[in-house]
Amino acid sequence: MTASRLLQLLQARTQDEEKQASALQRIQVVHSFDIFQMLDMLQDLRGTMAQQATASSGTVKVVIVDSVTAVVAPLLGGQQREGLALMMQLARELKILARDLGVAVVVTNHLTRDRDSRRFKPALGRSWSFVPSTRILLEVFEGAGTLGRSQRTVRLIKSPRQPTGLQEVIDIGTLGTEEQSPELPGKQT
Repeated sequence: MTASRLLQLLQARTQDEEKQASALQRIQVVHSFDIFQMLDMLQDLRGTMAQQATASSGTVKVVIVDSVTAVVAPLLGGQQREGLALMMQLARELKILARDLGVAVVVTNHLTRDRDSRRFKPALGRSWSFVPSTRILLEVFEGAGTLGRSQRTVRLIKSPRQPTGLQEVIDIGTLGTEEQSPELPGKQT
């Protein structure tokens, strides 16, 4: 996600440039190139949020980790038990943010192909599968052809509230326009 794409989505929601600027100013990007940097950042965030518990205006609403595979995969494989332990520590930190501090946590995980079935599966495998409460698989829509390269099938894989297997085709090229993303009642950008 780039700043220009975020601005494009905001412009589809509101023409008010002050609202657009205000929304963009509330976004903070932090780069973590390994799991240790990510754990430090999440622990710092948790400490900061605990101190800001009384001031709701400055609190974090969403944390997006893109991609968890990039920081965890180098530590996994073979007999590297330490890598699995660090992955579970990362999972705990993310769950604490979600459960105790009410932050929505969105994590991307790469896909890999199963050797036998050739079907896609999450790169971090079974050990990570219990971590998210909701899992969504985003795949290129096979019937799209060259004109519809921005079409994706979104499939619900795991959910505590909805039956799994639900799916929808979306167009990520137009997602964010008023036609594709109706404004939620009572919500302001």
